[in-house]
Amino acid sequence: MVLSTGAAFLNNNRKVPRTHRVLVLTDMHAVLVDALDDIPKSLGRNLVALGMTEMTGTKDVKADWQGAASTLLVELGKRFGAEVLDSLLGHFEPNTMPHYFTLKTMGDFARSNPMYLVPNLKSILGRMLPLLGGIKHNNQKWVFAASMGRFCEAIRFYLEEADDPEVSMETFEGEVFSAMELMFNTWLENKEIRLATLEAIGNMSALIARDEFESWLPKLVNTFILSYKKTKTPLPITQGLVTILETSIREGSRALDCCLKETMAGLHPYVCMPVDESNPDSVMNHEELLRCYEVIGRVFSEYLVDFLVRRCDEKTPASRIGTLAVLRHIVLVLDEELESQKELIVSGIKPLLADDAFEVRRAFSKTIVAMA
Repeated sequence: MVLSTGAAFLNNNRKVPRTHRVLVLTDMHAVLVDALDDIPKSLGRNLVALGMTEMTGTKDVKADWQGAASTLLVELGKRFGAEVLDSLLGHFEPNTMPHYFTLKTMGDFARSNPMYLVPNLKSILGRMLPLLGGIKHNNQKWVFAASMGRFCEAIRFYLEEADDPEVSMETFEGEVFSAMELMFNTWLENKEIRLATLEAIGNMSALIARDEFESWLPKLVNTFILSYKKTKTPLPITQGLVTILETSIREGSRALDCCLKETMAGLHPYVCMPVDESNPDSVMNHEELLRCYEVIGRVFSEYLVDFLVRRCDEKTPASRIGTLAVLRHIVLVLDEELESQKELIVSGIKPLLADDAFEVRRAFSKTIVAMA
């Protein structure tokens, strides 16, 4: 009743102020979260049509209004995937720049329902790629980059979960590499879209051909690490870098050997920075930086421990605290890989027991407890 009434109200009152439309759409979404499986198919189709009308009714971006309609469509897509995707593709004609929220909704739909979207992704990429080189506006570049990242996340999830002989790693590697190459070479100098582009490149790198990935690996790692100096919001960089590192060691590969020292040294100043516990992004970024070292340690444990033990000799408390944090983390998660390294770790950190700084001694204690 609430959904039908809300849809009728919006359809029959086109001049209702935008703020009221947002409230109605938000309430409808809240109802859908609990009732999606129970609504009639006819109502579902009507709501998809309503969502598209609200979202694309004006070419200008009205984030509150169109975002509420987009969220409604993404929720509907969990059950009415075919209807939502058909409607989105109907508003994404070949060789025509789509509405900002049409593409954003596709990306969010890929995250919420990858099992439906991925088998249909070829047609979407076929419409996106010819447009990449001609995009002029930053908001369009941002949404193309963000959506490509979401699509690649969805592909990776699908490959892990689905038993589909028609979809493999090679299915999308040509399209993904073409997009990654263009974004890397032409979009990274634009500070307005740099973070979204880096995060997308991280996701895309996991899906390109192995020989291409290994040839790109040194410049990918170098570019990501240098990018930390250009932003105060590093989380997207670190998330992208984790994916690159995980891809580099896939199936025990030692491809990272070509830039291992540069990677460990380049990340170290950032893992040693203070964490703002009141800022979720700061906490998550630190956790992802620890994950970077964890990934390295899965294949290069001896080199990693040697690097960290040497860093314990640095005089600044921040460096020692950061190094101990990495050691504590890898001790907890890489027990098997570090079995032969524990004596070296103990002997390497033992001199820090005499450090006068309370925070260093506390970090030391936590590391010892982790090793117990």
